[in-house]
Amino acid sequence: MTTNIQQGTLLDVLKKKMRQTKEDMEKYKDECEEFHKRLQVEVMRREEVSTVSNLVKYIDDGMLYCNPLL
Repeated sequence: MTTNIQQGTLLDVLKKKMRQTKEDMEKYKDECEEFHKRLQVEVMRREEVSTVSNLVKYIDDGMLYCNPLL
């Protein structure tokens, strides 16, 4: 009888631990997805800045070419 109680207790502990692990995994998965979205937004923002910077440089170079006094 003591063995059955111990097995039941161990089983309950294992089930609780598995449930907690599953909840933790879901939480970390959600956090990972959120960080991935933030990363994608930052990559797009930096690409925009790079494009604008290149455009400004191109315009500046063109002005120097058109007006050598600048």
